[in-house]
Amino acid sequence: MDISPIIEKAINSKERLMVVYLGGSQPGAVREISPLSLKNGKIRARCYMSNVTKTFLVEKMQIMDTDGVLTETSYKQEEALPKFISYSEVYDFLKQRLVEFGWHINFTTDSVSLHLKFKNGRSLKRSEVSIYFDEYTFDCYAEWDSDGNFSPEIEERKKISPYMFSAKDQQTCGFKSLEKSVLKFIKFAELLAPNK
Repeated sequence: MDISPIIEKAINSKERLMVVYLGGSQPGAVREISPLSLKNGKIRARCYMSNVTKTFLVEKMQIMDTDGVLTETSYKQEEALPKFISYSEVYDFLKQRLVEFGWHINFTTDSVSLHLKFKNGRSLKRSEVSIYFDEYTFDCYAEWDSDGNFSPEIEERKKISPYMFSAKDQQTCGFKSLEKSVLKFIKFAELLAPNK
């Protein structure tokens, strides 16, 4: 069901809507929102759950009527994953599926990477898709004194999002939780799978 007319009506009348949003940090939570604008399938709205103006995707939203009945949606929620504590658990959970996709899997205590194979069965060194833990980042500062001497300073600090994801032709990105990096890992493992 297209909910755009309901949202446009709420924008014009400054009406609040009760919705279930299937994305974001709390998928499936009931939220009260005041839609402000609708453009290209995106809604700018004040979310009273967080008291912040946010952008929501129309396809991930269901509107609740006064009887608590939700509008239909064609959006397919992401796969529910167990709560992982280690990359070993991720490897054990995904190994069979990744092998069926045709990947050679490299696993260490802080990473899982997927590699293409040569015709002889050996794997290429470069990974096509990987997730890994990278706890620290480094800031480098340099100063020149009046005598022309260079003195660099390197500052180490913990990353806010240390669960890293990388894939061929994709920008490397970090996540605050292992589960979110695993969701993206699965998506690209399927998308780039040798046995498609």
